[in-house]
Amino acid sequence: MLGALLLTACGRSLIQEDYSKSYTEALCHRQARCGEIRDEDACVRNAREFARIQQVQGQSAYFQYEESMEAGRLRFDEDAAEECVQRTRESACDQSLEEARDGDICDVLEGQQKDGEPCVLTQECGKASYCDGLTEVACVAGTCRPRPGLGQPVTDSQECASGLLPVSGTCQAREGVGGACTTDSRCAPGLFCETGQGVCRRFAVEGEACGGIECLGHLICNGGSCQRMLDVGASCTPNPGVPGAFSGDCKRDLVCEGGGSEGPGTCRERAGLGEACSNRFCQTSLFCDLGSLGGTGACQPFRQPGEPCATVPCGPGAICNDDTMMCERLGRLGEPCPSSSEPWLSCIAGLECRNSKCEPIFGGFCGKLSP
Repeated sequence: MLGALLLTACGRSLIQEDYSKSYTEALCHRQARCGEIRDEDACVRNAREFARIQQVQGQSAYFQYEESMEAGRLRFDEDAAEECVQRTRESACDQSLEEARDGDICDVLEGQQKDGEPCVLTQECGKASYCDGLTEVACVAGTCRPRPGLGQPVTDSQECASGLLPVSGTCQAREGVGGACTTDSRCAPGLFCETGQGVCRRFAVEGEACGGIECLGHLICNGGSCQRMLDVGASCTPNPGVPGAFSGDCKRDLVCEGGGSEGPGTCRERAGLGEACSNRFCQTSLFCDLGSLGGTGACQPFRQPGEPCATVPCGPGAICNDDTMMCERLGRLGEPCPSSSEPWLSCIAGLECRNSKCEPIFGGFCGKLSP
């Protein structure tokens, strides 16, 4: 399926419109292959639903970069996108995703501004530079300047070259195995900072001992060794205070239900449309309507624009009008704000309700500044 989405004149690079879909498929494939999730197809569907929700809320995958791209200050790097998708899809399970990507290959937006030229986003300056003096709230443009390299001094307003980080006023490389650290960010990709020891360690892979050593992110520490996450029907212990989230030691698309004083919980799938939910959690994009199924509750879809919302919540991209008690779509630029007790939520992303109309936050997007 992925191959059908790789469209360009030269036949090998990803175009921008297909990158998000292709990356989603690649990531879901890796998660399923490495035992992190149970249902690869459902993972893709949920990700596409999330993308749809972002779009109706005015948040496309690159909405904050659109004006910079239209002005020619940013371009989409098709070759980097293709490489990112391939590495994500084919990477070994005994590598962290950051390590598998090997650097900034998934930074698919390439800056076109040269050093000394104005910028409104750091990404506009390219990977070897940063936007100095940018004040986003006031929409004051900055200037592209080279990032300090290894061993060079760095101030709070500067950014080190790719792969380096500021330490005690100079740009330094991230530490390898055994290097001194205080946080995970001080260590190289694929390593973590061992608590109490203050040294960088490699994550334990499947079958290796754990406890003092952390397992890779898709594994759990079970019986003293790193194991794959638990499947449906396995006994689990819910994470305290995280009801219905990626809880316990279950795969990430399951929930650990039950548990507590009665004993361990059980890894279960979320309830689907119309299924009882009084003691279960609903699938993504559904909510538990306790007024259904004779009061026992059933998973139902959120209300859409034009549907009543007195007792049922509106879905993403819509808000309940306090006067009509009907769902209305979020306001677009220049449109009247839907009447709501939460006017700050009544417009799409990047806009706010001001003088009863949806207007740009801070008087406009910084991307509108001329270079």
